[in-house]
Amino acid sequence: MMSTIHLIHHSDELVQALNGYKKLLSWPHDWKVPQKTEKPSLDLQDFFLVYNKDPEKLDGLRAAQHLRSHPESFAVPILFLTDKLSDYAQLLLEDLDFVWVCEQPFHSRRFFDMLTKVQTHIAANVSFLKQINETHTALAANQFSQAKKLLNVLADRFQTSLRYHIWVAQVHLGLKELDRALDAALVAQKMRPKSLEVANLLASIYFKKGDTENYNLIMQQTLRLAEIHLQNLLHWGDVYLEQGNVERSITAFEAALEKEPENQRAKQGILAANLVEGRTNIAGTADIASTQSMEIARMFNLKGISMAESGHFRTAERLYNNAMKILPNKEIAYKLWLNLGLCMKKKGDLPAALTYFEKCQELAPAHYKRAEAQITALKDELKQEESTRDFSRIKDRVIRQGDVLNYKKIQNQKGA
Repeated sequence: MMSTIHLIHHSDELVQALNGYKKLLSWPHDWKVPQKTEKPSLDLQDFFLVYNKDPEKLDGLRAAQHLRSHPESFAVPILFLTDKLSDYAQLLLEDLDFVWVCEQPFHSRRFFDMLTKVQTHIAANVSFLKQINETHTALAANQFSQAKKLLNVLADRFQTSLRYHIWVAQVHLGLKELDRALDAALVAQKMRPKSLEVANLLASIYFKKGDTENYNLIMQQTLRLAEIHLQNLLHWGDVYLEQGNVERSITAFEAALEKEPENQRAKQGILAANLVEGRTNIAGTADIASTQSMEIARMFNLKGISMAESGHFRTAERLYNNAMKILPNKEIAYKLWLNLGLCMKKKGDLPAALTYFEKCQELAPAHYKRAEAQITALKDELKQEESTRDFSRIKDRVIRQGDVLNYKKIQNQKGA
């Protein structure tokens, strides 16, 4: 049967790619950007494809949440195409039902295998999915007695799911059976302790019961949506920075500052992103570097190590090189040069590593021997390769594990 995949939050590039694959593979199904009046048909095995193009904005997740808020689309499966989500965004996604996640980078075989899984699921469960939609429709219309009957029909197949217990709690809450509502909500909380939806449901029940103590307790423990948005922006600011995508990193950090103007992680992230681009004269840079030099140095180490671990060595190199220009504390600087040398050594770029270890030694106190040991070892290795003209080990050393500076000790070590 030919189904239609309704594209939500699509891009022109995505549509072009999908049409190309469809033509190449003679795939019989259609892609469609739906109009407001058009609804997918479970009988035709239609479903949604939501493209999470800008994960830092949570727009794709909001689109998926919107689809799950409407009775006619609640049980229509969603294929969610996205970069790996932050832990905070993952909390929101886990509250959504009938979602299949296809992580980027885009891989055509994996993608079309996932499409097949979604369609196979619809084909085997059309009646069940329609009953789910009917139940959601009754709940949305506050027809709690009808919703209760429908849930009883679904119970054998549905009662092991989180959604079943949420809906049971909502039905009893609507029927003013507060103790039974609380029992069901507590089962749901046990199944998924970090669910934002379950926490809000429990708060509503405690409020209706007049249980101020438990209401206040759960409200204190609940991760606020505003905090999720903030932490998600900070996450993507860091990810884009690691990738060397400076402008998107700065945009994410600036959006985080709009939500929390004094957020130090965002301020430091913007500083690091500007340094990657060689912008050392941005307003406020000198003040941050002088008043927070130890903290900033530690932050540079964290970000540089993360960049190196993910393979973005040159981004780490640019960050460290430009960090040296703004950090007034030379004791910190020699440790950063050592760290950059270790990153380059891990990459397998031994000449670059040697250069950085030599810079470290120039600035380091006389008793500091770590750079000297690295220099001796590297010179021996480079000399051996040059004398034998045997470079077969270069490929092996590119992926070998290298040490990194123990940045956790940086504030406690004075010339260690």
